[in-house]
Amino acid sequence: MYNLTLKEIWFITGSQHLYGPDTLLQVAADSRAISEALDNSPKMSVRVIFKPVLTTPDSIHELCSEANINRNCI
Repeated sequence: MYNLTLKEIWFITGSQHLYGPDTLLQVAADSRAISEALDNSPKMSVRVIFKPVLTTPDSIHELCSEANINRNCI
């Protein structure tokens, strides 16, 4: 049987630096709150992991590459 409790969904949010640091902090706080609510939901059979807000093509590519090699990330 496949054990879903060991699997993770990464909650990823993208934005742009042009919105400024205060907005990016709010985006991160909102994203964290959403991911925590999903992770704590009894309806979720996998973990939901918050990841930092991504603002550059390089950071997006790096995180996607990381997700692809992570055995638990679905």
